[in-house]
Amino acid sequence: MLYLLLTEIGHFSLAALGGLLCYKKFKKHISFILVVLSGFFIDADHLIDYLLGHGFSFDLFKFLSGQGYAEVGTAHLFFHAWEWLPVLLVVGWLTKKHYFFYPLALGLVLHLTLDQFTNPVGPLSYFMTFRVITHFSLAAWTRGTL
Repeated sequence: MLYLLLTEIGHFSLAALGGLLCYKKFKKHISFILVVLSGFFIDADHLIDYLLGHGFSFDLFKFLSGQGYAEVGTAHLFFHAWEWLPVLLVVGWLTKKHYFFYPLALGLVLHLTLDQFTNPVGPLSYFMTFRVITHFSLAAWTRGTL
């Protein structure tokens, strides 16, 4: 549980720092908020995974410990995907709403980079295409290579 707490503190701290940088750049409060949302609340997809695997019979210990993943053997993590980065950047560029989409992209980058270096996963683990190809296999996700 300490690892989870430290990880979440790291995500929140990076997101807040990124938010401050975006606020300074774009001079909009929404830019700060969006970095925090995408950099911290991206972890909401863990709840989605838990519900996909266990339905609505919620066990807080299984959820927080990650034991739920081991029981079902899959990891979807729909928001934890590098493929979202070019989508956010292109949409921001096309719509000229840099203050909106670029902070979302920054939060994603900060979160995934921290995850990539602090979780026992391989180089491909945070690509949705890899997870689709491997049928969302937890073993493949932790290995991170084909």
